[in-house]
Amino acid sequence: MKRPSELRAICQAGKGGDPAWYVIHRQISIYGTWIVLRTGIPLGAVSFAMLGLGVLGAGLVAGNGGAWNVLGFVLLYFVFLLDKMDGEIARYRGVESVHGILLDRFYHRLVEPCLFLAVAIHQVRAGAGVVFLAVGAAVAILANAIDENQHLAPYILLKHLRETGRMPAESTRGAGMRRAAAWFRPLKMFRMFIIAVPAFAAAYAIQALTGWPAPTYYLVVSAIGLAIYLAFQCAHYYSFQLDAEISSILAQFPHLGVAADRPAEDRAAAAPSVETRSAAEHAGNAPANAPRVAPAGTLVRTGASRGSERA
Repeated sequence: MKRPSELRAICQAGKGGDPAWYVIHRQISIYGTWIVLRTGIPLGAVSFAMLGLGVLGAGLVAGNGGAWNVLGFVLLYFVFLLDKMDGEIARYRGVESVHGILLDRFYHRLVEPCLFLAVAIHQVRAGAGVVFLAVGAAVAILANAIDENQHLAPYILLKHLRETGRMPAESTRGAGMRRAAAWFRPLKMFRMFIIAVPAFAAAYAIQALTGWPAPTYYLVVSAIGLAIYLAFQCAHYYSFQLDAEISSILAQFPHLGVAADRPAEDRAAAAPSVETRSAAEHAGNAPANAPRVAPAGTLVRTGASRGSERA
């Protein structure tokens, strides 16, 4: 088995462009990855442990016991490391799959937002008004909306190509928004799990020592900051960022543009019918895991391996 320092070249490939402060955590996660690889723990066990322990950690943060709160924050940081380990293990074993990506989305979109709801519950139990639960829910929804906007470009491009058969029109508008983005980008920090966990942990400590409801104020500021950023992000994507990301996708996958530029009748003729494909498979002329064209034109692949393609 390779040493942790030797594993980085494989397990953390492509992550060199991450911010320097973020890379620090990967210096820790690689040791957990090394332990898992040595013990042979299945990747699925890591994935589901990440989901389960994330919910458990949020539950401990929601409680009133100081010691349980501390344990909850420690557990949530460990879950953050598990998210990194999950992707590192998948890359080392070569078992990346769409199912792994789906589990990753479940974690980021369903488990991580539990932290904001947990803090709101904790503050309500500490004396804040019940209406404050709406603030925690608002932060969770805003954080999810901001993240989902960042993944819209591939969906929009494929939807446009599928429904029109044409490439999107190029646009150079909104370049000025790119400069403004640098000013608004810091507001994103309120939705980042690795910032929210230590920030709320510090706020809990301040409240325990002084009685000042720091978690309440930090959650309110988070809601305001994320609402402002979401409004800017929507304008930014509409005027500039969507076109820029679509251009980047087409630069990486030029065959999408070539396929879209072909006449509709050529594309239809090139696609094998369901009957033709089925007959070829039964005759043994096609591999079992080859793509199949479903009646609606959906590309289906069988035999996908389980795994992860995560952080």
